[in-house]
Amino acid sequence: MSRQLIFIFLFFLIISCSRNDSERGLPPINIKAEIIRTFDTIVSDTSKIKTTNIKLSLTNISDKPITYWIMKCSWPQNWIVNKDIYSVLSFSCDSNYPISIPLKPKESISYNAFVCRTKFGTICTNENIIKLGFIYIDADMCKTMSDFSNIVGDKSKWNIIWSNSVELK
Repeated sequence: MSRQLIFIFLFFLIISCSRNDSERGLPPINIKAEIIRTFDTIVSDTSKIKTTNIKLSLTNISDKPITYWIMKCSWPQNWIVNKDIYSVLSFSCDSNYPISIPLKPKESISYNAFVCRTKFGTICTNENIIKLGFIYIDADMCKTMSDFSNIVGDKSKWNIIWSNSVELK
């Protein structure tokens, strides 16, 4: 009996590991990160940090339309960096609320992100090579503002699509 259970478990494990991204629930999105420029940002009278402007292009690579949720102004909260010493800067505005963005098949949208180092004293190998991840919140799965807040606030519910690697100077 235990051999049968082990066989069944291994069978389902093999099947689940061989599924493609769309079968695993990953949306058909490609993220391209492209460095525009790096500049100094003045933090105080005696301090400045390097900030990198990165164009993030999100493309629906399927033949079906998709729709996702994102904040109107603080859209950077849907983006993360694979190294926690960096952050995508967010800006405030007077009218910030979740909106749904539809993308037709093969259609793209771009975001103009600013990334800077937010933790100092941390040393790691290749610390300047990063990827940016888009937290995809499917409009079909998320119907209300409460659903949106629940997903954004719970990392276990995140569905992240990663960009290509870029090197910060």
